[in-house]
Amino acid sequence: MKYHFYLFIGFFLCSFSLGAQNFKTLVDQLGSELQVVENIQVQVAQTIQEVQPGVVNIKQISTKIKDGTSTEEEFIFNLSDIDINTIRTTTIKDVIYVQLLVTRKQKMVQNITNKQKTSYVDAVQVLAKNIDNGRSLVDLFKKMVPVAVEITEKRLSLKTYEDHLQWLVKNVMEVGQAEKKITQKLSTTSGIVGRVELVQEEITDKKTIQKGFYFNLANIHANAILLETKGELAFLTVETRRKLKTIKTTTSGETGNYVAEFVLYCESIEKARDLQKVLKEVIPLAEKKVEESIPKVTTFSKGLSLLNDYIKLIESKESAVHQNFDGNCLSQFKRKEVAVSKTIEELFDFNWSDLQKNNIKFGTKGKQVFIEIGTKSGDKYIKQTLNGEPKSYTDKIELLFNEVEDAQKTEAILFQMIEFCEKEELKIPNTNAEILKQLAQKIQKVVLGKTTYDQYFSVIDDKTVQIKLVDVTDKTSKEKVFEFNIHDINPVSVQFNTSGLNVLVQIKTNYLEKIIKYYEDGAIKNYQNAITLQATDVENARQLVALFKKLATKK
Repeated sequence: MKYHFYLFIGFFLCSFSLGAQNFKTLVDQLGSELQVVENIQVQVAQTIQEVQPGVVNIKQISTKIKDGTSTEEEFIFNLSDIDINTIRTTTIKDVIYVQLLVTRKQKMVQNITNKQKTSYVDAVQVLAKNIDNGRSLVDLFKKMVPVAVEITEKRLSLKTYEDHLQWLVKNVMEVGQAEKKITQKLSTTSGIVGRVELVQEEITDKKTIQKGFYFNLANIHANAILLETKGELAFLTVETRRKLKTIKTTTSGETGNYVAEFVLYCESIEKARDLQKVLKEVIPLAEKKVEESIPKVTTFSKGLSLLNDYIKLIESKESAVHQNFDGNCLSQFKRKEVAVSKTIEELFDFNWSDLQKNNIKFGTKGKQVFIEIGTKSGDKYIKQTLNGEPKSYTDKIELLFNEVEDAQKTEAILFQMIEFCEKEELKIPNTNAEILKQLAQKIQKVVLGKTTYDQYFSVIDDKTVQIKLVDVTDKTSKEKVFEFNIHDINPVSVQFNTSGLNVLVQIKTNYLEKIIKYYEDGAIKNYQNAITLQATDVENARQLVALFKKLATKK
């Protein structure tokens, strides 16, 4: 295996070397074809020099015939950027040019005027002595383009994740401009798999601004790493997947908001090209490393323990947030936020099987990292309490995190934990007698605010049951009694839902027939086709629904 690897490397280096030699030969041939061109106004002397394999510097010194003043223009570019189909001669008045246009009109040609002013342009015009000279130049340039493409594609051969990281750390460096200097340092010292840290300092005569970008390579969108130029700068814009704001920032040591992109400055187009290539290559390698680092949840208790490790304490300058899960498939999530001026404690009681695996949303807002876990169909089955006071049932829970990577690992763990609990089934008795007994036990008193709901279930005979409901407030009391045959209940209609603080169980007759005998405060009233019960909580409601369904289906 090792032999084949070294054989490949040897072949690769040999191929690159041959391409470089061919390119140098073509540069020499082109140099002999470039001539001094003169028209009525100026005389232009032209030379070409190889900067590195695939890259040339074409220098043009224009001297005005009238006063002898000269202007020097340098065009530094990679022939692989030139659109081979646009290389042709063109005549403008008394001069024949060979035009070289950059693919997609990108400004990839560095233009230096009189060794001072630098900008980037999207075309180069080489002057020809005559049409035959122009045709020779066109032919040579067209030969150079595919050679430059091959050289550029092969000039870096990094294999492992570690190789790519080491190259990036070594090659992200200082960039100088006329008005400011930008120092850059990339490091991988955080201990988080896939995480890198980029620190940039913009230094001018008046001030120094330090910016930090902390991100995971696995979160970067490979096809959104774009090479751009502006003024005298060449740089990469680097964007995250789905433009999620997963890049942590700092400015002069102060934590800033999460962002979805940053700029990586480069000393040249070629350095930018190499950085772009290595970044694109390292992303799938980082994805694999991150995926391998996600813990496998073998038991529910292990998953809960891992969750608590990721969320237990979230600290910022403004507050400290303590978070904790407790329980099993019936769990309680506790969040306590301690700030200078206040303390907020929230409790969320829920069943993991009510949560939707495809409704786990990771994100950031400002300086916060969070995951929002939603219920199936948006059902408000999560009981919440704020500072000891019951609040309306809700359909989601929000978890906070210190790091993006903790949240992303939690996503995978949550998915597995929901699956554990979806496999659990309610245990319902098989006999009518036992079902009736459990109904009598589980239909209970419910107290909500100033209202008490006394509820009783009793058996009249082997087919008929009675439900008595007494609603009591500090001012009034109302008694409602329902008597019905258990086989008249439509099992499909037995459901529960929540409304505010209430958990309601509804029972309806077959075909909505009004055959339930009804008494109100002892007086006979019209027959009914539905009964609504108060449940103590969602789990109580779930059990009542299962019992009534089983009872109604048994003959």
